[in-house]
Amino acid sequence: MAPHERIVFSTPKTQPQSVGAPQTKLPVIPFTVFGLHYKKDIVLQTNDPLVDMLEVVMVEVPTGEKEGGQAWFAKTSNRNGIQRLFSEHAEIMTWLPSINAPRTVLGDAFKLSHSTTESQESIHLEFPLEDGRILRASSQFQTQAPQPRKTNSSTFNHSQDIAMALLEVSAKDTRINASITLDDQPIPLKKVLGIVPVKAFLEQTQGGITTASMTIHGGGDSEFHIRRPAPGGQWEIPGEQVCQVESSNVRCVDSLSSATYRFEHGGLVEAVVHQWSGEQVFRIELNAPLPNLSLRFTGKIERRFVADIGQIQGAGTGVIQAHWEDEKLVIDIRPEAPHWFAARPMRSIIKFGAAGDYSLETVRIDPL
Repeated sequence: MAPHERIVFSTPKTQPQSVGAPQTKLPVIPFTVFGLHYKKDIVLQTNDPLVDMLEVVMVEVPTGEKEGGQAWFAKTSNRNGIQRLFSEHAEIMTWLPSINAPRTVLGDAFKLSHSTTESQESIHLEFPLEDGRILRASSQFQTQAPQPRKTNSSTFNHSQDIAMALLEVSAKDTRINASITLDDQPIPLKKVLGIVPVKAFLEQTQGGITTASMTIHGGGDSEFHIRRPAPGGQWEIPGEQVCQVESSNVRCVDSLSSATYRFEHGGLVEAVVHQWSGEQVFRIELNAPLPNLSLRFTGKIERRFVADIGQIQGAGTGVIQAHWEDEKLVIDIRPEAPHWFAARPMRSIIKFGAAGDYSLETVRIDPL
């Protein structure tokens, strides 16, 4: 989205007529957001249904989180796009609690070695998959990768049921050496058009809106408590996250990132995710604040949104619609472009409790 388009996009919009008293004193967030920068990401695709894609990932972390400021882990994606994280350390169980991705802590069974020279790096990895097979992978790649012509990249079907995601690939090199074995049997890499094997070294940023199952309650004037999952729900990382209410903002911090939800006149207008080191990784901005969602309103309201990922402004666009159905508030988040973003609409259901708390359930829905 060009700067002049964003000025028009941000013109003030009217608010709907609200009725009744507020159902909570807490800020009401209509969805949750995430973002993460992968400093190194080795991507290999195979024809195995459980390892349709393997990623060997390095993220930069605070030195108190990991000695040396670097943490390596592995991700697999099966043919249905379900991603699973593997690591030797339990740190992955505290990262990005808003992402409902399965995670496996393997301890000494996860073996990764990394070596580097002035211009080249090597990775050797070994760990057991959830079906018991032993995966081994090796890769050699150049430390410096060029910027690709197109940086706003497709997310394929990865984590399609849990994240409405955008992806910036800021560096990419397909001229890498790589191999995979399963139980010591070589697994060929999938080939594009039957010719070019799918293997690459990337630097990338991911971010977007996530599914949710949580209850929100207060903890004093400046605390905002999120408990996952909501009663009857399921969540890969159950527990409580304490966020801070700072003026008209809600700020939720985990080990690797912080998500800030900004409100105007009681309604959300922007959500921004920053890396722990301060860099912005994801931002979604509405063309006007939502109404104060703690108040009932009549009819259906609609807001447009634009999303930035990494250094790409206007990487995704879409529309948010909200209306009341009996005692629940229904919010549809429908991305429109690019097409891989548009394929992942979501619906949030908010229900208010008698004690001033509320629940938020966000699920993927079918595109129109």
